[in-house]
Amino acid sequence: MSLLMKHTDSEQALIALLPQKDSARALREKGLPGRRTEDWRWSDLRGALKGPVALSDSFAGSEGRGLETQDALVFVFGNGRLLSSPDQLPDHVHYSAQVDQSDTVGTVLPQLAASLVDQTHHLTITGNADRPIHVRYLSDGTGMHQTRIRVDLDAGASATLIEEFVGGDQPWLSNSLSEFSLGEEARLTRIVLQAAAPAAVTVNTCLLNLQASSQFHQTALAFGGRLTRLETRATHQADGAEAHINGAYLLDGQNHLDFTTHVLHSAEECATSEIYKGVLTDASRGVFQGKFHVARGAQKTDARMAHHALLLSDTAEVNAKPELEIYADDVECAHGNTAGALDDNALFYMRQRGLSENQARAILVDAFVGEVLEQVEDEALREQLVNRVTAFMESAA
Repeated sequence: MSLLMKHTDSEQALIALLPQKDSARALREKGLPGRRTEDWRWSDLRGALKGPVALSDSFAGSEGRGLETQDALVFVFGNGRLLSSPDQLPDHVHYSAQVDQSDTVGTVLPQLAASLVDQTHHLTITGNADRPIHVRYLSDGTGMHQTRIRVDLDAGASATLIEEFVGGDQPWLSNSLSEFSLGEEARLTRIVLQAAAPAAVTVNTCLLNLQASSQFHQTALAFGGRLTRLETRATHQADGAEAHINGAYLLDGQNHLDFTTHVLHSAEECATSEIYKGVLTDASRGVFQGKFHVARGAQKTDARMAHHALLLSDTAEVNAKPELEIYADDVECAHGNTAGALDDNALFYMRQRGLSENQARAILVDAFVGEVLEQVEDEALREQLVNRVTAFMESAA
C-alpha cells in the first residue's frame, strides 16, 4: 500500500492514538492487515474493523470462574488493565510493571500492543517455579484494549504458564502481546484457552526466543469469534533447542479462528514439532498457516508440521498453508495437511453398537482432538479442556 492509501475510520482513529514512532508510520503506510496482506489474506482484520476505534473503558464486569488451576499464581486483566495479582510470590518468581513502549517488535499488531499499553508486565523466573502462573484476560464493553506480558526464564529455570482469554457479548477488540525468552536449558510449558466470542476480535501474538537446549511446549484450545488470531513466532537462536507447538480449534456459527505459526531455525540440531486439529460446523471458518524457515548453516534440523480438519457441515470452510523454506542440506523437515468429513464407516460401526448418531460423532471428535490435548501433562487441567470439547459437541448436536 502506498503512502497515499485511503485509511478506514478504524485506521484513522488508531493513527491518532499512536505516539509518532515506527508503529504510527507503519500503520500510515501499510494500514491494518487484510486481504492484500499475504499472511492475513484469509483473516481480513481491516475488513472486520470498519468503524472508529476508541480505547476501552475500565472493566466493569465480573471476574467469574475460569479454569481451575490448583495453587496457581493468578494475574487477572480486565480490558487490558491489571485487576488483581498474587499477594506474595515464591522465591523463584519475580514480577514488575514497567513503562516500556519499545517500538521494535515487528509487524503492525504487536507494534500496536507495544505502543499503546500503559505498562509491560514482566515476570522473571530464576529457578523451578513449582506453582503454575495463570493469566486471565477478561474483556467487556466495546473499544480496543491491549496487554503486553514478558516472561524471561534464566538458564535452567522452568515454569508453566496458562493464558485464558474470556469475554462478553460486545464487539470489543483485544490485542495482546506475549513475549518469552528462554535461557540455556530452560523449560516453559504454555497452555492457552480462548473462549468463543462471536461478536469480538481477539488477536494474540506470541514472540519466542530459544537459547541452547531450551524447551518450549505449547498447547492451545480455541473456539474462535468474529475474528480470532493466535499467532506464534519462534526463533531457535542456539543449538539443541526444542519447540513443540500444538493447537486445536472447534468452531460453530460464523466463528472464525486463525492459527498462524512461523518458526525460524538459525542454529544446529534444533527440533520443532507442530500438530493442529480443527473441527468446524455451521458456517464457521478455520485458518492454519505454518512456516518453517531453516537458515543456511542450521544443520541437523528436525522440523515436522501437521494440520488436520474435520468439516461437519457443507457450509464450513478451512484454509491451510503449510510452508517449508530450507537453506541447509542436512535436515529432516516435513509437513502434512488434510481436510474432510467424519469417517462414515466408523460412524456406522459405532451406531451398530447402540450409540446415537450424536453420541458417535462426539466420541469420534473427542478422539480426534485428543491427540492435541493429551500433550497437557497436568491431568486435572487436561480433563477441563476435554470437558470443553465435550460441551461443544453437545451444543452442536
